[in-house]
Amino acid sequence: MDMFYRIVSLLGGLALFLYGMRIMGDGLKNCSGNAMRIALKKVTDKPIKGFLLGLLVTCMIQSSTATIVLTVGLVGAGFLTFRQSVGVVFGANVGTAITAQIIRLMDLKAGTGSILYFFKSDNLAPIALIVGIILIMFVHTGSSNAIGTIFIGFGVLFVGLMNMSAAVNYSVTLSHRC
Repeated sequence: MDMFYRIVSLLGGLALFLYGMRIMGDGLKNCSGNAMRIALKKVTDKPIKGFLLGLLVTCMIQSSTATIVLTVGLVGAGFLTFRQSVGVVFGANVGTAITAQIIRLMDLKAGTGSILYFFKSDNLAPIALIVGIILIMFVHTGSSNAIGTIFIGFGVLFVGLMNMSAAVNYSVTLSHRC
């Protein structure tokens, strides 16, 4: 029976992940018009530029998963083409290796006092949800609702990702005990 609940948890996480991606894509569509599309086209028009962008973003936010998810969201929203996204994804994957080395060299034991701790997806998801709900409910400017929707989508997406990871990690732990 425990395995049934783990499968339900995994599928629930997948549902949150997909719904978060949809919410984030809708927010991106509502938030910006041609300005964002033009800016993204300029920084991803050549594969090497996309690669460098993916590398830089991944090193800044410490998560290739977040960079790739954002890229997929931008492709889904029509802001990037598949061709433009390939360089970004490659850069994100290389950025992960570089980030790991930087973290290893800078701070082997990054505790809660470290700035790196802030950028863990476990911490970014609730922060994104809080920022999103504040923008939607309390800030009443022209684009606050759309930007809040993007933050909510990002947060829901990562909650789903963490839920799937927890379900899979628990199942792997159980299989090693047997």
